[in-house]
Amino acid sequence: NPNPNPNPSPNPYFKMAQMLSAISTPPVAAVFDAPPLPGDAAGEVLRLVAVNDVYKIENYPKLSMLVEAVKAHAAEAGRGRTRVLCTLAGDFLSPCILSSLDGGKAMGEVLDHVPVDVVCFGNHEFDVNLPMLRTLYTTYGGAWLNGNVLSPQLEGLPDYQLIELDGRIIVHSGFTTDDIGSYRPGLGLQIEEPVAAMKRVWDAACAECAAAGRPAPAAFLPLTHLDVPGDVHCATALAAHAPTAGRAPIILGGHDHEVSVSEPPGTGTTIIKTGQDAENAAIVDIYFDAEGALKARHELVSLAAFDAGAEAAIAAAKADSCEVSGVPKTPRRACDGDGPPRAGVKACAAYVARQSHLLDSIMGCELMRLPKPMSSLKVRYEPSDLATLLLTKIKAGLCDVEVAIMQGGAVRGKKDYEAGPFTMHDLMRELAFPTFM
Repeated sequence: NPNPNPNPSPNPYFKMAQMLSAISTPPVAAVFDAPPLPGDAAGEVLRLVAVNDVYKIENYPKLSMLVEAVKAHAAEAGRGRTRVLCTLAGDFLSPCILSSLDGGKAMGEVLDHVPVDVVCFGNHEFDVNLPMLRTLYTTYGGAWLNGNVLSPQLEGLPDYQLIELDGRIIVHSGFTTDDIGSYRPGLGLQIEEPVAAMKRVWDAACAECAAAGRPAPAAFLPLTHLDVPGDVHCATALAAHAPTAGRAPIILGGHDHEVSVSEPPGTGTTIIKTGQDAENAAIVDIYFDAEGALKARHELVSLAAFDAGAEAAIAAAKADSCEVSGVPKTPRRACDGDGPPRAGVKACAAYVARQSHLLDSIMGCELMRLPKPMSSLKVRYEPSDLATLLLTKIKAGLCDVEVAIMQGGAVRGKKDYEAGPFTMHDLMRELAFPTFM
């Protein structure tokens, strides 16, 4: 057909989509070599794709591509003996510009489109108002594990889940920091100290297995949203506690935004953090050898290999006006794996494209015009005419207020501006988070 589009679309991405459709894109697995499965595994292998602290919705399609590649490799090389789960150790709703507009809705819903199978709370999940948070965790299709937030407002979340590998049971749970100062003020959260919570969760899982006539748990797999000293404390305490000693080979951590892998001496536990924004991931295998010994191994991988493919998928989705305007939400996934097919790269990219389209249209709105060049670059160290202008606008919008003051650290943009338009994007860059005034 010499004219495949007789009614040219006004969509600015249409021409790009035509160009992309002419390119033969290699299969996902062709650009990524998944680590080989462990040769000493006597039975099933639990393979985890682990990330933490993801604040950029546009990075989820490349995580989806990695998950798809790992699953394809497991299906081919694992001969049905490998289970793949994607985990996210907290801080996936906030802070980000999109969540400041929709209350966390898109950042919560996109998890089902990757799909991310297991999450735990981070401190920034509580930036979102509690009714929205309840909506998100009750409609999420995976396992939202809450091992230590005891507040009654969060009823209905499981403390843990049990994963069975060839008759051996792994207790999988999630724990967030008990540093109340890192949460939004005024919530009244009741958060149990993580080590105490881990021991309680382990005991509860053992009791459940005993009551059901199942074998006692053989392994403990915590997701944590703690700083490194907190994770080290947990690893040390688990190693010193007889019921859990030698049963926690891996802690999948978050909260810190740097890539780190460490094994505190004498614990036998490796603490893994992958940085932030799904720029890197850990591929972790947990399994048992022929003697029944619990084994674990890991490999850190960069997702840079998927950058071009993810960008192309998003661009193609933006060009497809039908898909962008009506992306169906992934059906809720059954925990036992018998639910409807899970979302993949195309659905994830389409969802992200729709959110990006909405965000771009809102964030480009002009709010005011700067009368001269201004800057927030050194706001922590010297007066900032931009911060003064913003506070003047805030003061004008309030009743009976004569002075408006905020901490310099709350102005986050660190940017020089020319005279001219100041947009919603600029405002959200500068005043991204709620702050005391």
